[in-house]
Amino acid sequence: MQIGAPAVNPLPGLNRFPFCIRELSLFRSDDLFNLSALQHIEISPAVVIIEFAHMHSHLINIVRWLYPFCQGVGFGVIAMLLHECGHLFAALVLGLRIKNVGMKWNKGLYTVRQQGTPLQNLLVALGGPLANLILFAAASRVPLFGLANFCYALANMLPIEGSDGYRIALCWQQLRAGEPTIKKL
Repeated sequence: MQIGAPAVNPLPGLNRFPFCIRELSLFRSDDLFNLSALQHIEISPAVVIIEFAHMHSHLINIVRWLYPFCQGVGFGVIAMLLHECGHLFAALVLGLRIKNVGMKWNKGLYTVRQQGTPLQNLLVALGGPLANLILFAAASRVPLFGLANFCYALANMLPIEGSDGYRIALCWQQLRAGEPTIKKL
């Protein structure tokens, strides 16, 4: 084949598709290092994109995994914020003074408020998980957000020291025992 001669298309009909090679030149082995022979090859931008995606498919797989992970973490953070808003709302409705709202790396968001009666403390402790359960029930259009709220409510209802479930159990015991005193939670 001579340089500058019309290219031979060994696959007729290949140039009908915009994502395929439009013109294919066949080279002799001694023409491989002749750059002028490369001017006969025309590749559409779509081929370049497809080849890049194929060569870097591991990156695409990482993004496919990372996107839902980041979405879940984001919904989890929003669920945590709305959980604390539930506690704040309950405390304000019950007339308790909010002293501080903060965040610690090992505790997450927290609320410091005026101590109330065991019944008030029980209702404030229930405010966060109740807010998450309401959001879970209302999140029919965004199921991942509903799942994040359900998991956050469930985890907070476990009677582990420092959790809402522990505070609820302690307040419930105080109410059943008829203790009028306020214990620090």
